[in-house]
Amino acid sequence: MTGRGQFIDAAMLDASVAFNVHLAQGYLMGLGVPTRNGNNNPIAAPSGVVQSSDGWLVVAAGNDRQFDSLCSVLGVGPLRERAEFATNAARVKQRSQLHALIEPAFRVQSSAHWRESLQGAGVPCTSINDMQATFEDPQVRHRKMVIEVPQGKERTLPILRSALNMSSYEVTYRAPPMLAQHTREVLREWAGLADSQIEALLRKGAIAVAGQ
Repeated sequence: MTGRGQFIDAAMLDASVAFNVHLAQGYLMGLGVPTRNGNNNPIAAPSGVVQSSDGWLVVAAGNDRQFDSLCSVLGVGPLRERAEFATNAARVKQRSQLHALIEPAFRVQSSAHWRESLQGAGVPCTSINDMQATFEDPQVRHRKMVIEVPQGKERTLPILRSALNMSSYEVTYRAPPMLAQHTREVLREWAGLADSQIEALLRKGAIAVAGQ
């Protein structure tokens, strides 16, 4: 602790490049340009998106222990005895064959079942939420990510809370303006029209004013 501040240079470009560290390092070590793998992790298998009985999951067994646990939970134990799936490197090469064998097992149970079972076995796994599931999530509700703000005289509008929470500053919120809410102000302050001119335009139907 020096008690002195310093300038922090954090560019979005730098962060984007650094985010790809596991792929970038391979490239820098001479392994060539990574190819597209869709939702799959190119350096681990099985990994990717799988379908459950009621939705979708992301599952990643990144090492042999996790693969062993995955097979136990899915009830496909014999797969771990096969030579073509004995190591992660071998499983990456046989990714399509491996996924074809394990994905049917996921479709017999719900996402919640697999999430609980696999996480309990130490296998990274999580559900893919749609918007409804996102805003029904207990933690999202606990964090109060949705707030209600007044719009007009008789209604409120649900909007997203800022993701930034500051200890000594409270963010204020307001609803976006309704259609034609500020017609009078814009014409008066920016166009320099008198109230009589605005009323004339309103009577001719040339402009609209909210509530009229």
